[in-house]
Amino acid sequence: MMTQSDRCPTPDEMRALQLPALDALSDQQLDELGGLLKARLRAPGVKAMVREITPQIFVNMLSKSSAVDVLLHQVAERQCTVRGAVHAVERDEAFSLEVRSAFGLLTSLHADRLRDAIRHGEITQAELLHCVDDGAGLTNILQHQPTPVPLSFETLLDTVGNRQRAVPELGVESPVEVIGQQGQFKLMVSNGYELWRAATFQTQEPETVAWLDETFKEGDCLYDIGANIGLYSLYALAKTQHAQAVCFEPDPINYYRLSANVVANSFGPRAVLFPIAVADTIGLGAFNSSLFVAGKAENWISPGADLFQVPPTDQAQPSPTLRTGCPTFHLDGLIEQADFLPSPTHLKIDVDSVEIAILQGAQKTLRSPTLRHVLVELYERELDAAQDILAAAGFRYIRSVEQQNVLPCYEEFLGNHIFVKGI
Repeated sequence: MMTQSDRCPTPDEMRALQLPALDALSDQQLDELGGLLKARLRAPGVKAMVREITPQIFVNMLSKSSAVDVLLHQVAERQCTVRGAVHAVERDEAFSLEVRSAFGLLTSLHADRLRDAIRHGEITQAELLHCVDDGAGLTNILQHQPTPVPLSFETLLDTVGNRQRAVPELGVESPVEVIGQQGQFKLMVSNGYELWRAATFQTQEPETVAWLDETFKEGDCLYDIGANIGLYSLYALAKTQHAQAVCFEPDPINYYRLSANVVANSFGPRAVLFPIAVADTIGLGAFNSSLFVAGKAENWISPGADLFQVPPTDQAQPSPTLRTGCPTFHLDGLIEQADFLPSPTHLKIDVDSVEIAILQGAQKTLRSPTLRHVLVELYERELDAAQDILAAAGFRYIRSVEQQNVLPCYEEFLGNHIFVKGI
Protein backbone atom coordinates (compact mmCIF):
# COMPACT_ATOMS: atom_id res chain seq x y z
CA MET A 1 0.00 0.00 0.00
CA MET A 2 1.32 3.42 -0.89
CA THR A 3 1.70 6.00 1.82
CA GLN A 4 1.09 9.73 1.90
CA SER A 5 3.97 10.39 4.26
CA ASP A 6 6.38 13.13 3.38
CA ARG A 7 9.33 10.79 2.95
CA CYS A 8 10.97 11.03 -0.46
CA PRO A 9 10.11 8.01 -2.64
CA THR A 10 13.02 6.35 -4.36
CA PRO A 11 13.39 6.45 -8.16
CA ASP A 12 12.53 2.75 -8.25
CA GLU A 13 9.28 3.41 -6.40
CA MET A 14 8.39 6.13 -8.86
CA ARG A 15 9.22 4.01 -11.87
CA ALA A 16 7.08 1.23 -10.44
CA LEU A 17 4.08 3.51 -10.80
CA GLN A 18 4.28 3.05 -14.57
CA LEU A 19 2.93 -0.51 -14.37
CA PRO A 20 -0.18 -1.10 -16.51
CA ALA A 21 -2.07 -2.16 -13.37
CA LEU A 22 -2.15 1.51 -12.38
CA ASP A 23 -5.48 2.00 -14.18
CA ALA A 24 -7.11 -0.42 -11.73
CA LEU A 25 -6.33 1.67 -8.66
CA SER A 26 -9.21 2.77 -6.45
CA ASP A 27 -9.94 6.42 -5.82
CA GLN A 28 -8.35 6.11 -2.36
CA GLN A 29 -5.21 4.63 -3.86
CA LEU A 30 -5.14 7.41 -6.42
CA ASP A 31 -5.28 9.95 -3.62
CA GLU A 32 -2.35 8.19 -1.99
CA LEU A 33 -0.53 8.21 -5.31
CA GLY A 34 -0.98 11.97 -5.40
CA GLY A 35 0.61 12.20 -1.96
CA LEU A 36 3.54 10.08 -3.11
CA LEU A 37 4.10 12.32 -6.10
CA LYS A 38 3.76 15.41 -3.97
CA ALA A 39 6.46 14.14 -1.63
CA ARG A 40 8.70 13.34 -4.56
CA LEU A 41 8.21 16.85 -5.92
CA ARG A 42 9.95 18.25 -2.85
CA ALA A 43 13.15 16.37 -3.67
CA PRO A 44 16.19 17.60 -5.64
CA GLY A 45 16.26 16.56 -9.27
CA VAL A 46 12.53 16.05 -9.38
CA LYS A 47 12.06 17.75 -12.73
CA ALA A 48 13.87 14.99 -14.60
CA MET A 49 11.88 12.37 -12.71
CA VAL A 50 8.55 14.02 -13.43
CA ARG A 51 9.47 14.46 -17.07
CA GLU A 52 10.22 10.77 -17.15
CA ILE A 53 7.06 9.44 -15.56
CA THR A 54 4.27 11.89 -16.34
CA PRO A 55 3.38 10.75 -19.88
CA GLN A 56 3.17 7.10 -18.89
CA ILE A 57 1.09 7.74 -15.80
CA PHE A 58 -1.26 10.01 -17.70
CA VAL A 59 -1.80 7.49 -20.49
CA ASN A 60 -2.50 4.73 -17.98
CA MET A 61 -5.22 6.85 -16.42
CA LEU A 62 -6.95 8.12 -19.53
CA SER A 63 -10.06 6.05 -18.91
CA LYS A 64 -10.48 7.39 -15.35
CA SER A 65 -11.08 11.13 -15.52
CA SER A 66 -11.14 11.47 -11.73
CA ALA A 67 -7.73 9.85 -11.61
CA VAL A 68 -6.30 12.34 -14.05
CA ASP A 69 -7.76 15.24 -12.07
CA VAL A 70 -6.35 14.00 -8.77
CA LEU A 71 -2.92 13.28 -10.13
CA LEU A 72 -2.50 16.51 -12.05
CA HIS A 73 -3.77 18.60 -9.15
CA GLN A 74 -1.08 17.14 -6.94
CA VAL A 75 1.65 17.54 -9.53
CA ALA A 76 0.62 21.11 -10.27
CA GLU A 77 0.79 22.15 -6.63
CA ARG A 78 4.57 21.92 -6.49
CA GLN A 79 5.83 21.85 -10.05
CA CYS A 80 4.14 24.80 -11.82
CA THR A 81 2.50 22.26 -14.11
CA VAL A 82 0.05 24.04 -16.37
CA ARG A 83 -3.25 22.40 -17.13
CA GLY A 84 -5.23 24.16 -19.79
CA ALA A 85 -7.20 23.75 -22.97
CA VAL A 86 -6.51 25.59 -26.18
CA HIS A 87 -8.50 25.03 -29.33
CA ALA A 88 -6.16 24.42 -32.20
CA VAL A 89 -6.93 25.92 -35.59
CA GLU A 90 -8.00 23.46 -38.29
CA ARG A 91 -6.79 19.99 -37.33
CA ASP A 92 -3.92 20.83 -35.01
CA GLU A 93 -1.41 19.99 -37.73
CA ALA A 94 1.12 22.59 -36.61
CA PHE A 95 0.97 21.17 -33.09
CA SER A 96 1.61 17.53 -33.86
CA LEU A 97 2.62 15.45 -30.87
CA GLU A 98 6.15 15.22 -32.21
CA VAL A 99 6.46 18.99 -32.44
CA ARG A 100 5.02 19.55 -28.98
CA SER A 101 7.33 16.98 -27.49
CA ALA A 102 10.29 18.69 -29.13
CA PHE A 103 9.70 21.96 -27.30
CA GLY A 104 8.88 20.63 -23.88
CA LEU A 105 5.14 19.96 -23.69
CA LEU A 106 4.13 16.71 -22.09
CA THR A 107 1.11 14.45 -22.49
CA SER A 108 -0.55 16.38 -25.30
CA LEU A 109 -2.86 13.48 -25.95
CA HIS A 110 -6.25 14.94 -26.82
CA ALA A 111 -7.53 13.34 -23.65
CA ASP A 112 -11.26 13.35 -24.40
CA ARG A 113 -10.75 11.86 -27.84
CA LEU A 114 -8.54 9.10 -26.49
CA ARG A 115 -10.91 8.28 -23.65
CA ASP A 116 -13.65 7.85 -26.25
CA ALA A 117 -11.36 5.69 -28.35
CA ILE A 118 -10.69 3.42 -25.37
CA ARG A 119 -14.36 3.33 -24.38
CA HIS A 120 -15.47 2.39 -27.90
CA GLY A 121 -12.76 -0.21 -28.40
CA GLU A 122 -10.88 1.68 -31.10
CA ILE A 123 -7.62 1.26 -29.21
CA THR A 124 -6.58 -0.76 -26.18
CA GLN A 125 -4.67 0.71 -23.29
CA ALA A 126 -1.78 -1.58 -24.16
CA GLU A 127 -1.69 -0.13 -27.68
CA LEU A 128 -1.89 3.35 -26.26
CA LEU A 129 0.99 2.67 -23.89
CA HIS A 130 2.94 1.48 -26.89
CA CYS A 131 2.51 4.95 -28.41
CA VAL A 132 3.75 6.94 -25.41
CA ASP A 133 7.00 7.87 -27.11
CA ASP A 134 5.60 7.62 -30.63
CA GLY A 135 4.11 10.97 -31.57
CA ALA A 136 3.49 9.87 -35.14
CA GLY A 137 1.55 6.83 -33.95
CA LEU A 138 -0.75 8.85 -31.72
CA THR A 139 -1.19 11.50 -34.38
CA ASN A 140 -2.24 8.75 -36.76
CA ILE A 141 -4.90 7.63 -34.27
CA LEU A 142 -6.39 11.11 -34.25
CA GLN A 143 -5.93 12.08 -37.88
CA HIS A 144 -9.47 11.17 -38.91
CA GLN A 145 -11.02 13.55 -36.39
CA PRO A 146 -13.16 15.73 -38.68
CA THR A 147 -13.31 18.91 -36.58
CA PRO A 148 -11.02 20.75 -34.18
CA VAL A 149 -10.84 19.07 -30.78
CA PRO A 150 -9.78 20.52 -27.43
CA LEU A 151 -6.07 20.03 -26.92
CA SER A 152 -5.58 19.23 -23.25
CA PHE A 153 -2.00 19.31 -22.14
CA GLU A 154 0.28 19.66 -19.17
CA THR A 155 3.66 21.35 -19.35
CA LEU A 156 6.57 21.69 -16.99
CA LEU A 157 7.62 25.03 -18.47
CA ASP A 158 8.81 27.11 -15.54
CA THR A 159 6.89 30.19 -14.51
CA VAL A 160 9.33 31.17 -11.76
CA GLY A 161 12.35 33.41 -11.70
CA ASN A 162 15.16 31.34 -13.21
CA ARG A 163 16.20 33.75 -15.92
CA GLN A 164 18.91 31.46 -17.25
CA ARG A 165 16.49 28.76 -18.39
CA ALA A 166 16.20 27.88 -22.03
CA VAL A 167 12.85 28.77 -23.55
CA PRO A 168 11.57 26.04 -25.86
CA GLU A 169 11.00 27.19 -29.42
CA LEU A 170 8.17 25.63 -31.36
CA GLY A 171 9.98 25.68 -34.70
CA VAL A 172 6.83 26.83 -36.48
CA GLU A 173 4.51 29.78 -36.04
CA SER A 174 0.83 29.08 -35.93
CA PRO A 175 -2.34 30.74 -34.62
CA VAL A 176 -4.02 29.13 -31.63
CA GLU A 177 -7.66 29.89 -30.94
CA VAL A 178 -8.12 31.21 -27.40
CA ILE A 179 -11.65 30.71 -26.11
CA GLY A 180 -13.29 32.98 -23.54
CA GLN A 181 -16.82 33.03 -22.16
CA GLN A 182 -17.83 35.99 -24.32
CA GLY A 183 -15.46 35.84 -27.26
CA GLN A 184 -12.52 34.14 -28.90
CA PHE A 185 -9.41 35.32 -30.68
CA LYS A 186 -6.29 34.04 -32.39
CA LEU A 187 -2.93 34.16 -30.65
CA MET A 188 0.21 33.69 -32.73
CA VAL A 189 2.38 31.09 -31.01
CA SER A 190 6.04 30.34 -31.64
CA ASN A 191 7.43 29.31 -28.24
CA GLY A 192 6.54 27.84 -24.89
CA TYR A 193 5.86 31.18 -23.23
CA GLU A 194 3.23 32.13 -25.81
CA LEU A 195 1.57 28.72 -25.73
CA TRP A 196 1.54 28.84 -21.93
CA ARG A 197 -0.17 32.24 -22.05
CA ALA A 198 -2.77 30.90 -24.47
CA ALA A 199 -3.42 27.81 -22.37
CA THR A 200 -3.77 29.70 -19.09
CA PHE A 201 -5.77 32.66 -20.40
CA GLN A 202 -8.75 31.93 -18.14
CA THR A 203 -6.83 30.50 -15.19
CA GLN A 204 -3.73 32.65 -14.69
CA GLU A 205 -5.64 35.86 -13.92
CA PRO A 206 -9.33 34.89 -13.92
CA GLU A 207 -10.26 38.13 -12.17
CA THR A 208 -9.01 40.14 -15.17
CA VAL A 209 -11.13 38.09 -17.56
CA ALA A 210 -14.13 38.40 -15.23
CA TRP A 211 -13.57 42.18 -14.96
CA LEU A 212 -13.79 42.46 -18.75
CA ASP A 213 -16.77 40.10 -18.92
CA GLU A 214 -18.69 42.07 -16.30
CA THR A 215 -17.86 45.66 -17.24
CA PHE A 216 -16.48 46.03 -20.78
CA LYS A 217 -19.27 46.79 -23.24
CA GLU A 218 -19.85 48.04 -26.78
CA GLY A 219 -18.43 51.52 -27.29
CA ASP A 220 -15.95 51.21 -24.41
CA CYS A 221 -12.20 51.81 -24.71
CA LEU A 222 -9.52 49.90 -22.81
CA TYR A 223 -6.14 51.48 -22.09
CA ASP A 224 -3.85 48.48 -21.54
CA ILE A 225 -0.57 49.59 -19.92
CA GLY A 226 1.85 46.69 -19.98
CA ALA A 227 -0.03 44.85 -22.71
CA ASN A 228 2.67 42.21 -23.29
CA ILE A 229 1.53 40.21 -26.35
CA GLY A 230 -2.02 41.52 -25.99
CA LEU A 231 -4.11 38.78 -24.40
CA TYR A 232 -6.58 40.98 -22.55
CA SER A 233 -6.87 43.68 -25.19
CA LEU A 234 -7.49 41.01 -27.80
CA TYR A 235 -10.23 39.52 -25.66
CA ALA A 236 -11.82 42.92 -25.04
CA LEU A 237 -11.95 43.53 -28.78
CA ALA A 238 -13.10 39.98 -29.54
CA LYS A 239 -16.11 40.19 -27.21
CA THR A 240 -17.36 43.40 -28.83
CA GLN A 241 -17.98 44.72 -32.32
CA HIS A 242 -17.24 48.41 -31.88
CA ALA A 243 -15.12 48.82 -28.74
CA GLN A 244 -11.51 50.03 -28.93
CA ALA A 245 -8.17 49.39 -27.24
CA VAL A 246 -5.04 51.50 -26.77
CA CYS A 247 -2.06 49.33 -25.87
CA PHE A 248 1.31 50.31 -24.39
CA GLU A 249 4.21 47.84 -24.57
CA PRO A 250 7.86 49.00 -24.59
CA ASP A 251 9.47 45.56 -24.96
CA PRO A 252 10.53 45.35 -28.63
CA ILE A 253 9.80 41.67 -29.21
CA ASN A 254 6.53 41.71 -27.25
CA TYR A 255 5.48 44.82 -29.17
CA TYR A 256 6.13 42.99 -32.43
CA ARG A 257 4.07 40.01 -31.25
CA LEU A 258 1.31 42.32 -30.02
CA SER A 259 1.22 43.89 -33.48
CA ALA A 260 1.13 40.46 -35.16
CA ASN A 261 -1.77 39.39 -32.96
CA VAL A 262 -3.77 42.51 -33.75
CA VAL A 263 -3.23 41.90 -37.46
CA ALA A 264 -4.07 38.18 -37.18
CA ASN A 265 -7.46 39.11 -35.74
CA SER A 266 -8.12 42.03 -38.13
CA PHE A 267 -8.42 44.34 -35.13
CA GLY A 268 -6.27 47.08 -36.68
CA PRO A 269 -9.12 49.59 -37.18
CA ARG A 270 -10.05 49.35 -33.49
CA ALA A 271 -6.62 49.32 -31.84
CA VAL A 272 -3.77 51.81 -31.41
CA LEU A 273 -0.40 50.49 -30.23
CA PHE A 274 2.40 52.49 -28.61
CA PRO A 275 5.97 51.13 -28.19
CA ILE A 276 6.57 53.34 -25.14
CA ALA A 277 6.70 53.11 -21.37
CA VAL A 278 4.10 54.92 -19.28
CA ALA A 279 5.43 56.55 -16.11
CA ASP A 280 5.15 59.87 -14.24
CA THR A 281 7.58 61.81 -16.44
CA ILE A 282 8.23 62.57 -20.09
CA GLY A 283 11.71 61.63 -21.23
CA LEU A 284 13.98 58.79 -22.31
CA GLY A 285 15.16 55.74 -20.45
CA ALA A 286 16.66 52.32 -21.06
CA PHE A 287 14.36 49.34 -21.42
CA ASN A 288 16.12 46.21 -20.15
CA SER A 289 15.08 42.79 -21.43
CA SER A 290 16.29 39.83 -19.38
CA LEU A 291 15.28 37.39 -22.12
CA PHE A 292 14.82 38.12 -25.81
CA VAL A 293 11.75 35.92 -25.99
CA ALA A 294 8.18 36.82 -26.92
CA GLY A 295 5.65 36.48 -24.13
CA LYS A 296 8.00 36.88 -21.19
CA ALA A 297 7.60 39.66 -18.64
CA GLU A 298 10.97 39.91 -16.89
CA ASN A 299 11.90 43.46 -17.88
CA TRP A 300 12.62 46.79 -16.21
CA ILE A 301 13.16 50.46 -17.02
CA SER A 302 16.32 52.37 -16.08
CA PRO A 303 16.49 56.19 -16.06
CA GLY A 304 18.46 57.71 -18.90
CA ALA A 305 21.31 58.62 -16.55
CA ASP A 306 21.74 54.92 -15.73
CA LEU A 307 21.83 53.77 -19.34
CA PHE A 308 25.24 52.11 -19.07
CA GLN A 309 25.10 51.24 -15.38
CA VAL A 310 24.70 47.48 -15.63
CA PRO A 311 23.80 46.08 -12.19
CA PRO A 312 26.36 43.84 -10.47
CA THR A 313 25.66 40.13 -10.77
CA ASP A 314 24.96 39.80 -7.05
CA GLN A 315 22.01 42.20 -7.21
CA ALA A 316 18.41 41.11 -7.64
CA GLN A 317 18.19 42.38 -11.21
CA PRO A 318 20.14 40.31 -13.74
CA SER A 319 22.33 41.75 -16.43
CA PRO A 320 20.07 42.51 -19.40
CA THR A 321 20.16 40.45 -22.55
CA LEU A 322 19.11 43.54 -24.51
CA ARG A 323 18.77 47.24 -23.73
CA THR A 324 16.89 49.64 -25.97
CA GLY A 325 16.28 53.36 -25.74
CA CYS A 326 12.72 53.86 -24.58
CA PRO A 327 10.57 57.02 -24.61
CA THR A 328 8.55 57.51 -21.44
CA PHE A 329 5.33 59.51 -21.14
CA HIS A 330 2.91 60.21 -18.36
CA LEU A 331 -0.63 59.39 -19.38
CA ASP A 332 -1.96 62.92 -18.96
CA GLY A 333 0.68 64.36 -21.30
CA LEU A 334 0.24 61.61 -23.86
CA ILE A 335 -3.53 62.04 -24.07
CA GLU A 336 -3.12 65.81 -24.35
CA GLN A 337 -0.66 65.48 -27.25
CA ALA A 338 -2.37 62.56 -29.01
CA ASP A 339 -5.77 64.17 -29.34
CA PHE A 340 -6.78 61.55 -31.92
CA LEU A 341 -7.05 58.92 -29.17
CA PRO A 342 -10.43 57.83 -27.82
CA SER A 343 -11.00 58.57 -24.14
CA PRO A 344 -10.52 55.56 -21.87
CA THR A 345 -13.43 53.93 -20.08
CA HIS A 346 -11.24 51.17 -18.64
CA LEU A 347 -7.64 51.35 -17.43
CA LYS A 348 -5.57 48.21 -16.85
CA ILE A 349 -2.07 48.59 -15.40
CA ASP A 350 0.27 45.61 -15.09
CA VAL A 351 3.91 46.68 -15.30
CA ASP A 352 5.60 45.19 -12.23
CA SER A 353 6.76 47.91 -9.82
CA VAL A 354 5.95 51.31 -11.38
CA GLU A 355 2.17 51.28 -11.05
CA ILE A 356 2.14 54.11 -8.48
CA ALA A 357 4.22 56.34 -10.76
CA ILE A 358 1.76 55.66 -13.59
CA LEU A 359 -1.19 56.63 -11.39
CA GLN A 360 0.61 59.79 -10.27
CA GLY A 361 1.13 60.76 -13.90
CA ALA A 362 -2.52 60.13 -14.78
CA GLN A 363 -4.42 62.23 -12.23
CA LYS A 364 -6.19 64.34 -14.86
CA THR A 365 -7.09 61.21 -16.82
CA LEU A 366 -8.41 59.52 -13.67
CA ARG A 367 -10.78 62.44 -13.14
CA SER A 368 -12.19 62.16 -16.65
CA PRO A 369 -15.93 61.41 -16.53
CA THR A 370 -15.52 58.72 -19.19
CA LEU A 371 -13.08 56.62 -17.14
CA ARG A 372 -15.13 54.36 -14.87
CA HIS A 373 -13.11 51.20 -14.24
CA VAL A 374 -9.50 50.59 -13.14
CA LEU A 375 -7.67 47.31 -12.58
CA VAL A 376 -4.11 47.63 -11.30
CA GLU A 377 -1.61 45.01 -10.15
CA LEU A 378 0.01 46.04 -6.87
CA TYR A 379 2.20 44.77 -4.09
CA GLU A 380 0.71 45.04 -0.62
CA ARG A 381 3.04 47.92 0.25
CA GLU A 382 1.66 49.95 -2.69
CA LEU A 383 -2.04 49.56 -1.98
CA ASP A 384 -2.52 52.51 0.40
CA ALA A 385 -0.84 54.96 -1.99
CA ALA A 386 -2.89 53.68 -4.92
CA GLN A 387 -6.13 53.93 -2.95
CA ASP A 388 -5.35 57.54 -1.98
CA ILE A 389 -4.73 58.58 -5.60
CA LEU A 390 -7.79 56.80 -6.93
CA ALA A 391 -10.10 57.89 -4.11
CA ALA A 392 -9.16 61.52 -4.81
CA ALA A 393 -10.35 60.95 -8.39
CA GLY A 394 -13.69 59.51 -7.26
CA PHE A 395 -12.91 55.78 -7.39
CA ARG A 396 -14.09 53.25 -4.86
CA TYR A 397 -12.10 50.14 -3.99
CA ILE A 398 -14.09 47.03 -4.96
CA ARG A 399 -11.94 43.99 -4.36
CA SER A 400 -8.51 42.44 -4.63
CA VAL A 401 -7.35 39.04 -5.76
CA GLU A 402 -4.05 37.78 -4.40
CA GLN A 403 -2.17 35.73 -6.93
CA GLN A 404 -1.45 32.28 -5.58
CA ASN A 405 1.38 31.71 -8.06
CA VAL A 406 3.54 34.53 -6.75
CA LEU A 407 7.16 34.23 -7.79
CA PRO A 408 9.23 32.93 -4.87
CA CYS A 409 11.74 35.78 -5.18
CA TYR A 410 9.04 38.19 -3.94
CA GLU A 411 8.52 38.61 -0.20
CA GLU A 412 4.91 39.74 -0.35
CA PHE A 413 1.74 39.04 -2.22
CA LEU A 414 1.13 40.57 -5.59
CA GLY A 415 -2.50 41.04 -6.51
CA ASN A 416 -4.92 42.59 -8.97
CA HIS A 417 -6.97 45.36 -7.38
CA ILE A 418 -10.22 46.62 -8.89
CA PHE A 419 -11.68 50.11 -8.55
CA VAL A 420 -14.89 51.65 -9.89
CA LYS A 421 -15.95 55.29 -10.10
CA GLY A 422 -19.11 56.42 -8.37
CA ILE A 423 -21.74 53.90 -7.33
